[in-house]
Amino acid sequence: MPKKLTITITLLILATLTFAQTTNRGIVAETITEPESTLGQPEIKFQIGHSDDVQSVSFSPDGKYIASGSYDKTVKLWEVESGKEIRTFSGHTGDVNSVSFSPDGKYIASGSDDDTVKLWEVESGKEIRTFRDRVVSSVSFSPDGKYIASGGWDGIKLWEVESGKEIRTFRDSVVNSVSFSPDGKYIASGGWDEPIKLWEIESGKKIRTFSGHKKWVNSVSFSPDGKYIVSGSDDYTVKLWEVESGKEIRTFSGHTRWVFSVSFSPDGKY
Repeated sequence: MPKKLTITITLLILATLTFAQTTNRGIVAETITEPESTLGQPEIKFQIGHSDDVQSVSFSPDGKYIASGSYDKTVKLWEVESGKEIRTFSGHTGDVNSVSFSPDGKYIASGSDDDTVKLWEVESGKEIRTFRDRVVSSVSFSPDGKYIASGGWDGIKLWEVESGKEIRTFRDSVVNSVSFSPDGKYIASGGWDEPIKLWEIESGKKIRTFSGHKKWVNSVSFSPDGKYIVSGSDDYTVKLWEVESGKEIRTFSGHTRWVFSVSFSPDGKY
């Protein structure tokens, strides 16, 4: 008597993790148990996640969880090992474009088309605070967790997490992406006007401009040592920049469509 073939399919709507196949709105995770030679009738189980496209994902600092933000106006928390949906954070009234874990893993920040940034408590799922902005495309916690940077139609805003106060506005065009430097002294931004910009947080001044992309910049990220910035653009390229000099170090060409997200590996080698 052959053993039963068990296929567990989990539609998570996340970025590629350790799962087998991707679908239009999710990832298909397959767990297959086979007998020695002949397979039996498959038993299929489904777990449904987001009901619309996912715009952003973020790992928790301990690597055990993933937060995802979607056009279905929700943020979801997923357990990496099991693939299970742990919690849904509901409160936004527009598309959720960006999510970010706090450095201590206790909070998630989310930015939305509803002109807000929201702060959520991971353990309880409660909405802790709302920061009023305008069409938020990107959110990022400072390395010490005391501040949140948001990028959107009003440029860049710096928020104090504890009080909810707006600390500073960095005047810019529409911003698609923001990233804190590892030392917390600078913010890199990319947006509609093509050049990448480096901002000094203490003074609010623009320190440097990185020019080379031919279309919108959708994503920017600092290297772990803070010496480099990587960027992805509508011009189908990924570029590597030296922070100190502002020079373009390398262009990675190969994409045939827009590049929406870029990230360094933890060791900075990739």
